[in-house]
Amino acid sequence: MSAALAPAPLFGLALFGLALGLMLWARWPVYAALIACSVWGGAAGMLLGWVEPGLVQALPIRLSGLLEHDLLQALLLYALLGAGLRELGLAQAWIAAVARRLGGGPRASALAVLGFAALSAPMNGSVAASLAMLRRGAGPALAGWPPARASALLAAASTLGLLLPPSLVLLLCSDAMMRAHTEALGRLGASAGLARVMNNQDLLWAAWRPAGLVLLGFALLILLRRPAARASPDPRQHAATTAWQPLAFTLLVLLMLAGVVQGWWLAVEAAAMSGCALLAAGIAGGALKGRLRALLAQAMQTAGLLFGLLVGATSFTWLLRALGSDAWLQRALEASPWGPGATLALALAVLLLCGLVLDAFELIFLVLPLLMPPLLTQQPHAPWVAVLALLVLQLGYLLPPLGYALLAVRGQAADRADTEAPPPLHALAREAAPYAAVIAMVLAAVLAWPQALCGPPPRLDAPTLSDEEAMQELLRQAEPPASVAGNE
Repeated sequence: MSAALAPAPLFGLALFGLALGLMLWARWPVYAALIACSVWGGAAGMLLGWVEPGLVQALPIRLSGLLEHDLLQALLLYALLGAGLRELGLAQAWIAAVARRLGGGPRASALAVLGFAALSAPMNGSVAASLAMLRRGAGPALAGWPPARASALLAAASTLGLLLPPSLVLLLCSDAMMRAHTEALGRLGASAGLARVMNNQDLLWAAWRPAGLVLLGFALLILLRRPAARASPDPRQHAATTAWQPLAFTLLVLLMLAGVVQGWWLAVEAAAMSGCALLAAGIAGGALKGRLRALLAQAMQTAGLLFGLLVGATSFTWLLRALGSDAWLQRALEASPWGPGATLALALAVLLLCGLVLDAFELIFLVLPLLMPPLLTQQPHAPWVAVLALLVLQLGYLLPPLGYALLAVRGQAADRADTEAPPPLHALAREAAPYAAVIAMVLAAVLAWPQALCGPPPRLDAPTLSDEEAMQELLRQAEPPASVAGNE
């Protein structure tokens, strides 16, 4: 980079700081802050000669091509599923039915809440959306609990959507990592060997063991901790609602999960089938009577916010690349004198800090495209790096004083007029600490045993010989040709 362009990467980093400032202190919506900084920075960059006008003209084409991706079609359908679960009241029915099957009591209620969070995680993904549904559905089941313990359980359960396959966060993270891995292998060239670009199935298979460990750890924590109080039954549940709908919902979700993980159908196809089944059940049972308009409005609002965020983040990362900020970051990571392990630790620390203020979708669209390409040139196991990033993000959401899930659960409690005051932050942090410890232990295990918990790195399919076949081939090559043997 020439000396005249040296200030450009620093200008890009300053724009990144300005965007964060607008989000945190000016309370701008994330998409508005990113689009504003993209427009201001792009105009200033063209005036200063740092941004080519042709790049600006190519941005709409890039955005239109991005919006045609099948995962973004699935986004709208996942939003429809999440809105359907809220409007149909399946959360309360499922939690009440499972709690009764488990014998009732506070532990049974907590396990039922955790189980529903795990089942609904693929259809919510966003921590805020998961919390909204869990607070509405799990409120009656946790009515007898101290506010801090109930809120900590809801906060921890809402983070399950970050890692449980095939959640929307996991699929979008896979898409971002696939792009980053493609760029990293392009930089490595022939030195990449037999490595291939990771795909969605690679991350889904890499994530299920760590996700299962986190879920198992949460369940053991509920069983081992002393019950806080006896949860009061929910008098608003109807026997007709709990008879068949919870079982049908469970089978539907498990079928959808198994199909996507096994590759039987795409995420958009699974979401479409599940959405049709959910709407058909709601219409047949009369639960959607007078609510269909509200359901569609919720789904469109959620999808609109996510699409706006995607457009803003794509425009902003485009600007940072045009200014050379990504190349500056790559050189900074490659110049680290401490080796690939320290570079990985530094990248995870940056993600942890960003996770204190950004939701998962914002990190995927904004931070991963900048941070992952240079990191994957040093760490060839892309699915493992993605699982580490999601675990770090999940851990950061439960760390006080700025943990996103902790602040979100307190904020939602404060916004509801029919509940008591939100619990103090210190009490909420104390109750959430064991859940954060479970995630930290799983993170340490994934760091220590990457291939055991996440599988081998993606490789090209190449024919290999067994040891016996290889020895026979060597002996055959060592023998002289038949004509030479006959002459002897």
